[in-house]
Amino acid sequence: MKKETVNLLRKYKILPRKSLGQNFLVEKKVLEKIVEALELKKEDRVVEIGAGTGNLTRLILPRVKKLVALELDPRLFKLLEEELGKYPNLVLLKENVLKISFRDFFLSLPFKVVGNLPYYLASSLLIKLLEEGAFFMVLMVQKEVAERILSSPGERKRGTLTLLIQAFGEVEKIMEISPESFYPSPRVWSTVLRIKRKKGKLPPNYEWFKKVVNASFLSRRKKLRNSLSRGLGIEKEVVEGTLKSLGINPELRAEDLTLEEFIRVSEVLYEKNNP
Repeated sequence: MKKETVNLLRKYKILPRKSLGQNFLVEKKVLEKIVEALELKKEDRVVEIGAGTGNLTRLILPRVKKLVALELDPRLFKLLEEELGKYPNLVLLKENVLKISFRDFFLSLPFKVVGNLPYYLASSLLIKLLEEGAFFMVLMVQKEVAERILSSPGERKRGTLTLLIQAFGEVEKIMEISPESFYPSPRVWSTVLRIKRKKGKLPPNYEWFKKVVNASFLSRRKKLRNSLSRGLGIEKEVVEGTLKSLGINPELRAEDLTLEEFIRVSEVLYEKNNP
């Protein structure tokens, strides 16, 4: 699909903008694999983030009840309007994805989410989507971001993004994508992730849990008792006593803890900080 994409961009006199992370996926087999990962049904509703030249949009439209395609670039928005405006189940929105309230999509009617997330907004957008109710997402991110999300306890890549995403959903790596699958080709590999929301509730007092996780990784080379004490404003002795009572070595660092351990630490510290 590279030739078709290049011709479309020429037709509308569009030069991809590196600053916006505009690398368009043109490998048909990869696009089809993404559609397959979405597990689409005729009654499904989908939000596509960054529709670009519409390569993925075209494959999804015949398979779903409704597709809301977001594209902020006015040049690409015009292209999508003229090329795909005939589809009655397509809604085009020229909106900043970080300023949209996705609760309107996720709480009234369930929407699946698909898209290629630029590096500069991947972390913040992933958390936003999950916090606002996303239940099923298939997203392309830079391989580096995917490795952080998928990292296990003890790995240095593990961080706030890892724990917050794992608190919401089950994450699965679908495939890796080479730079040659995009036009223009980026310098890095990408990874397709599927995130399905877990059944059941979030960690109790989620905002406090988030604060605990953020504090833990604020000074990631510090020992856990020090980073939690400093980040939460709680006496070091209280933090150390809490960790020991839960069978957690205060000498550990934040990346060494499992999600379940973070949840338990959060619950106990919340009770001690809110008597």
